[in-house]
Amino acid sequence: AAAPVAAEPVAEPVTAAPVAAAPVAPSRATAFVDVRIDSKPAGATVMLVDRGKTSFLGTTPMSAAVDPARRYELVFTYPNRATRLEAFDPAKTTRVAVVLARMSSEERDAAATAVDSVVARPVAIAKAEPVARPKATPQSTPSGKAAKVAKASKPERSGRDAADGAIAKPAKPSGEGVLMVSSKPPCEIVIDGKPTGLTTPQRAITLPAGAHKVTLVNATAGIKKTIAVKITPDQPTKLIQDFMK
Repeated sequence: AAAPVAAEPVAEPVTAAPVAAAPVAPSRATAFVDVRIDSKPAGATVMLVDRGKTSFLGTTPMSAAVDPARRYELVFTYPNRATRLEAFDPAKTTRVAVVLARMSSEERDAAATAVDSVVARPVAIAKAEPVARPKATPQSTPSGKAAKVAKASKPERSGRDAADGAIAKPAKPSGEGVLMVSSKPPCEIVIDGKPTGLTTPQRAITLPAGAHKVTLVNATAGIKKTIAVKITPDQPTKLIQDFMK
C-alpha cells in the first residue's frame, strides 16, 4: 500500500501595519495691519507703491490695511509743496508722518514748465473782422403821370404776330364719340337743330367729336330743353335729365 503524503503547511498572509499620516498644518490667512498715515499740512494726496504697482490710497489723515510681510513706498503730493517719497516696513512701524516742505519760486517755475511741456496749451483764434457789405442801390422808378403811362401802355405786336394771332384757331378734335341719353318722361331727341327720329333712352348715338347741342322735346308734357354737350373721341358721354322732379 502507498504511504500517505503529508500536506504542506499554507503560509498565512501578512498584514502590513498601518502608517500614521503626517498632520497637515492648516493654511493661515494673511493678517493685515492698519497703518496710520499723516502729513503736514493735512490734505495731501497719498499713492501706494507695491512691487512696482502704484495705486491711489486717499488723502491725509487716513489709515490703510497692508500686508506686514511686504515693503511699501508712499508718495505724498500737495499743491505748492515738494513731492515726498517715503518707504516704510509695516512689520516695524504702524504710523507714517511726513512734513511737506514749501517749494521755492525756482522749483515752482520748473514744475510749471514741466507740466506745460506735457499739456498742450489752447491756441488763440483771431476774431474775424466783419466785412462791410455794399448797400443796394434802389432802382429808379417812374413817378407821377409817367408811371401811370408806363403801366397802362402795352407792347405793340408786330404785324406778323397780329396776323398770326388773328389766323390761329384752336384745332378741332377729330374722331367720333358716343352719346348716351336718358330722360323722364321719354322725350324726342333733336341734335344741333335736326330731329333724329329717336326717343329716349338711347345708349349709343354716334356723333363727331366736339361741341353739340341736344334738345329734348315732349309736347304732351310741355317739355323742350336744350343742353350743350361735348363729345370726346372713343369715350361715351352721358346726358341724363329728370323732368319729373
